[in-house]
Amino acid sequence: MTARHDIDEHTRKERTAMQRYALSFVVKPGSEAEVAGILSNYGRPAPTVDRYTRLVRTSVFMRGTRVVRVMDIEGDMRAALRHLAAQPAVREVEAAINPHLVERRDLDDPATAAAFFARATLHRVGDDGPPPDGAQRHAVLVPVLAGRGGAVAHALAGVDRGTPAGARGTVFARGDVVVWLLDAPAPLDHALADLASTAAAGPAPGALAGALALDADLRGPDGWRELFRAGAMRLLTDRRAAAPRSHPQPEGSATS
Repeated sequence: MTARHDIDEHTRKERTAMQRYALSFVVKPGSEAEVAGILSNYGRPAPTVDRYTRLVRTSVFMRGTRVVRVMDIEGDMRAALRHLAAQPAVREVEAAINPHLVERRDLDDPATAAAFFARATLHRVGDDGPPPDGAQRHAVLVPVLAGRGGAVAHALAGVDRGTPAGARGTVFARGDVVVWLLDAPAPLDHALADLASTAAAGPAPGALAGALALDADLRGPDGWRELFRAGAMRLLTDRRAAAPRSHPQPEGSATS
């Protein structure tokens, strides 16, 4: 095996590692039902982008006027977004929701579209790894007091570690918008109950004191269950791509 092959293989693994991204935007009050219908029924885009990039899973959530789209991507996020923007089914649904957006955008203008998506991107604060096989997905729009978004996001990152049911969490944040994505094996209610007990016993209750717009005592599991209920987002779409048989070898490489 050559040194060149080692470099190519390392690059391939880096490019094909699964990463999770989230976008969020707000729609006009009164348009929630129509937007939910549009986002629940759009066509499935082709998952394969190129030899190293593919869409693994896409989930769309909504609570009130806020929409959150979570994408699991293997490879290059920018390549995946360009691929999605070129898909007829995606362009159709994006055009349909455009009139309902609080912040208008022109997807035919690359600079304007790029600026919109840059502002819509939520930053990944904590990620506890790939979800369990067959995991159900739940999202919480955390009720945050003004100016406390960063503290809340960091307090929630990692609170799911060690849960008996094996729940895995990803925290996304931008300003005071904090979204807690939870992947848990079925039954979801049991996994969330285990998570509530684990979170209540850890340091998060102290870190979150005075930071949430929620009247709940997080020192006990009931407080965490109230948080899950109060911020629960409606799942509109959850699509997973079939696993590929294998990743292609880079050109010029040889197997050992």
